[in-house]
Amino acid sequence: MATPFASPRFPVIDNASVQPIETADAIRAALAAQLTGPVRWTESIKALQVRGATTFLEIGSKDVLTGLLKRIDRGATGIALAAWCQAAMGTSLT
Repeated sequence: MATPFASPRFPVIDNASVQPIETADAIRAALAAQLTGPVRWTESIKALQVRGATTFLEIGSKDVLTGLLKRIDRGATGIALAAWCQAAMGTSLT
């Protein structure tokens, strides 16, 4: 059984093509492309910044992508939710 997807309610940048994706089918294709090809993280962050993004939330068990964000743009705000939860509430997400 396939995982259900819906069209995104806010802009999503595909990390493989660095293009906005707007449909559930495009999300499925983008995920497959990310598994089989290079992820263009730096270009994806810059594409989001061009569209006005200034704060980035990392949803995961660590803060690796937040660290990479600081290498791309020291002025960008990155929040690793797992680290924030641990510091603010003494609770781990893992």
